Amino acid sequence: AESPELPALWRARRAIIGCGLLVLSMLALWRSPPPRLPRIAAQEAVGLVALSADGVKPPPLTSPGLDEYFQQMMGVPSSSADLYDGNACLDEEEEFEGLCYRKCSLLTNGTFGLRTSAWTCCHAESMSDCFVRNQHKDFGFCSGFDVAGDGKSCPHSPGRCLDNEEIFLGECFQKCSILTDGKRPYRTSAISCCETPMALSCFMPGKVTVNQDLNAGGGRGDGDKRTPANAHDPLTSLTEDSGPTAAV
Repeated sequence: AESPELPALWRARRAIIGCGLLVLSMLALWRSPPPRLPRIAAQEAVGLVALSADGVKPPPLTSPGLDEYFQQMMGVPSSSADLYDGNACLDEEEEFEGLCYRKCSLLTNGTFGLRTSAWTCCHAESMSDCFVRNQHKDFGFCSGFDVAGDGKSCPHSPGRCLDNEEIFLGECFQKCSILTDGKRPYRTSAISCCETPMALSCFMPGKVTVNQDLNAGGGRGDGDKRTPANAHDPLTSLTEDSGPTAAV
């Protein structure tokens, strides 16, 4: 169910995109039985290090890529977020009308630093000083000034996802790149991952994986109650300290 406190603009955006992606997923599911998720190569490598001549198992050799993979699997947050600045969004974001947007100061190189809507930024210190002549606009649907901190995804509710998660339609899911061993890294719905970014090829069963197991949070299987096992809203405990019970 939709949270009543979510802004109407975001509810409409989620509904429009969600309906389209649901049709995509159902077509792919109807045309092909859900394929078995591939095994993760890193899991197959665990425990395969042979004993040395003196009977002592040497430490495993890990590549930087494999090391990064295991760090992602742990889900430990590392991206920039000051926990004591009063901003529940990421450091490159600002909260406006209940959603986190990329800061106008970053989008306009410091020229129009005050956000006045999802699509406009103003060259002034307060809203009362903003008029047509001192505002800059860039309209778009999850583009232009209507973007999150990364400059390319949709604005989201305050908080952030774990490092082994991605945000999709305002919710945090475990990354498709992890769940499919890198074969289909682009999420197209709660239960589907595709080989390419949102494109017509994602309607082809051979290009998309549709499986209920893809509807997972970054904490699935780790035994840690602080890391959600299911899809969830961004966690404000990772962007702003709310006291001694805040998640690490």
